[in-house]
Parts: sequence; structure tokens; C-alpha cells
Amino acid sequence: SLAFLDRAMPYYNLDTPIGYMKAAAYLYKSVFNNEDNIVARSLLAISYMRLAEIIPRDERFFKTINDLLKLDPSKKINRPLEYYVALSEFNVLMERPERALEIISAVSKRSPMPMLLYQEAFLLRMQGEKNKAISTITRALSMTEQGERNPRHLLLYAQLLEEKDQH
Repeated sequence: SLAFLDRAMPYYNLDTPIGYMKAAAYLYKSVFNNEDNIVARSLLAISYMRLAEIIPRDERFFKTINDLLKLDPSKKINRPLEYYVALSEFNVLMERPERALEIISAVSKRSPMPMLLYQEAFLLRMQGEKNKAISTITRALSMTEQGERNPRHLLLYAQLLEEKDQH
């Protein structure tokens, strides 16, 4: 199952529809081989959600995402950061941005990692909190080297600066 996860990551990191489709194929195999692999389940859910523009958003779609993110409460499992990003994105998809921000803000306080700070900045922007969003995405960018910065993070930063200049 980890081999499939490893094979999925280069495609997932492309951050493109084709990349997410190819990653999803490997992530599905990883989840199929080990249902307890929360990282693979979370990344598969994120891949599906990021493909939501080109795949049908029907009852089956929402059930699949919900099932991937449902954890067995009887098992004491450390939830990886990817899980919280997926849960947050699912809440946005379900039109619950306030809940998404609560989840991400709580986790990013404990573990201020770039992927969580990006998600928090994205959600703050959705809520109209542009200055807080700029400060949060700036923090995320400062944690990574220039050549290793995620294009999605850089785009959000540029959009926020452009929006700030327009007001």
C-alpha cells in the first residue's frame, strides 16, 4: 500500500487535473490494500474533490468522500495533516466554510505547516479576512525555500496582494 502511495505522490504534486486522475488510480489501490492508511484515504478524497469540476457531483460522489474521511472512533489513530486538509476541503464543498476554518485554525495552531497555513489563508480569504489571509500565507511561504514553494500557495499570495491593491 505504501508503494502505491509513493507512486501516486509525483502525480498528486503536479496539482493538475491529469495529475489528480493518475494519483487517484494509485491512491485507490493503496486504500484498497490497506483501509487504515489515512494519508492515502485523505489524499484520495482531496484528489476527487479537486476533480469535482470535471466529475459528476452526485450522491455517490459525496458518499465516497464521506466514507473516505470517516474514521473508526474505536481506533486511536493519529490523524495526519492531510486528513484535516481533506476534511476542511469537504466542508467547503458542503458549503460550510466556517466549520472548515475552525478545523484548520485549530490544527494549524498546533502544527503550523505550510499546507495547513495555505488552507487557513484560503478560508480566511473566503470570509473576507484579507489582511489575516495575507499574513497567514506569508508565514507559509516563509517556511519553504524559494525553489520549493507550492505554485498554489504563490498564486493565492499574488491574488491576495492584487485584491488588497484594488481596495
